[in-house]
Amino acid sequence: MFTALKDFIQHNPTLVKAALILLIFIAAIFIVAQMFSSEPTATSNKIAGVWFVDLTTGQTFKVEPSNVPPIASPQGNPAVRAYHYQCAGSDEKFIGLYEKYTDAGKKQMEELREKLNNPDSLEEAYAMGSVLDEEKIKRLSVDGETWYSIDDPELEALITEKLTCPDGSIAQRVPGN
Repeated sequence: MFTALKDFIQHNPTLVKAALILLIFIAAIFIVAQMFSSEPTATSNKIAGVWFVDLTTGQTFKVEPSNVPPIASPQGNPAVRAYHYQCAGSDEKFIGLYEKYTDAGKKQMEELREKLNNPDSLEEAYAMGSVLDEEKIKRLSVDGETWYSIDDPELEALITEKLTCPDGSIAQRVPGN
């Protein structure tokens, strides 16, 4: 097999060069398209926006990642971070987890973001959250009404129940969310 390939390359050098140039050109187009894409990728550290939900109306909306929940919705109602999930094989997305901070926690996260000297560095602040006592400042909910400390033993069971799909699998978080 390698002999046939070697013979083909030796007898068709112009065709082989043209094919290689075409492959390099296609790869360059792909790389440039990824660089200018507004959609976040698995390797992207930037988030185009994050989802929040108005707790009064149930409407979701995107905001800059620098917002620390809770915030005021465009209608002026309380709004929190919303994480969308989806079961395999389903087009339906649903809010599987709601997130907010206590008043003291929100203040600490905003101060940490400022220390990082970048108003859009909330994701870095989240990553550095280990310097904060998240058990005391972060609250999660599966329904947007009852809030739990992240170390509450009841929370894990509630999340598992909420994210269990009809086929018994666990829903996956929607990318870029």
